[in-house]
Amino acid sequence: MKKKYMPALALVVTGVLLLGTSVAFASQVLREVSYHKITIAKVSGKIEEEYEEGIHYPGSTVKKVVDIRNDGDFDMIPRVQVRKYFDNKSLNPDLIEIDFNSQHWLYDDGWYYYKGVLAPGEKTAEPLFEQFHVSGTANNIYAGAIGHIQIDMECIQAAGNGISFWGKTMEELDIQWDVQQAQTESASVVFQNFDEGFVFLPEDTDLFINFKNLMPGENRSQNIHVENRFQKETEIFLCAEMAEQDENQCDLIEKLIREYCSIVVSDSNGNTIYAGPIYGNLESTAEAPETMIMKQSIGKLLKGEGTDLSISLTVSPDLDNNYQNLTGRINWVWIAESDDEVTAPNLGISSHNHTAMYFSLAGIIICGAALIIGIKKLGKRREGER
Repeated sequence: MKKKYMPALALVVTGVLLLGTSVAFASQVLREVSYHKITIAKVSGKIEEEYEEGIHYPGSTVKKVVDIRNDGDFDMIPRVQVRKYFDNKSLNPDLIEIDFNSQHWLYDDGWYYYKGVLAPGEKTAEPLFEQFHVSGTANNIYAGAIGHIQIDMECIQAAGNGISFWGKTMEELDIQWDVQQAQTESASVVFQNFDEGFVFLPEDTDLFINFKNLMPGENRSQNIHVENRFQKETEIFLCAEMAEQDENQCDLIEKLIREYCSIVVSDSNGNTIYAGPIYGNLESTAEAPETMIMKQSIGKLLKGEGTDLSISLTVSPDLDNNYQNLTGRINWVWIAESDDEVTAPNLGISSHNHTAMYFSLAGIIICGAALIIGIKKLGKRREGER
């Protein structure tokens, strides 16, 4: 009779062994998010004037000094428009004559362009003008007339060939300027183990160190070193997820990260992991490298091994002043996978919750024993019925 129970017993034991064997080849998985920001720079300048008010008569000279100062944080080029008028609209503003500085300023298409680059805090080498007078040809109607000179100023960043936005070149304005290359810093992602997870540098997890204070038309790069310190070979994956943006400027930010800023992410072998809008093109149904919605392998790393990711960012030259001081947020997801060293059933329990695994395995063995006992009782009952 005992032989009758052997198939059932073998079935239970085989099931338990197969379950144990399958878990031995399962993977431990850990997932963490790094939170990044890109910021757009603000270029700023101000008009500085010295003006002696008084009654103007034909032939009289009036002191009015007009300079431009860079009160922002980045190198910039200014241009100025000058509008002349009298309070009495019937008077001819052309009779207000200005002695413009042609050595440091170039007049073209209604604007006076400064022939130089102003560093933060710097003032124009020489004023646009220092005085004006009412023409001596003016008749007595102009005696005591109140005239005005209105100054309007625009400035643009020197970096990223910003002057092309005005349809100009540095050569046209006779500007000699050494392009200041943005300093680059490397970031790092280190996988410690499945208990401690990833360690990011900088600690705030913002790996886009070099993507701050961006200018229209700029190209920037960022290197990210990825390293495995876990005792076993571990495969590292990367993907992206949607990030919450500032509700007050949501429309502009969405355009910034979807239309005006794009990146190319490459591995250490030069293979493209992703190329597209900086947010990851997460609604796309295309496959990598056109989207970051699906995880992409960076590589399998033994303990102590590392690899590098290269990120190239391009800002559209069409980005206008509405985007100054804007901040966009980008979330990346880092995933580590490695063979599980614990032989235990995978019942949806965390792979590094070993206590729960042991209880689960014990539960399966108890259930198996109960099944065998039940089969024995069923067999005895059938024998009794005979």
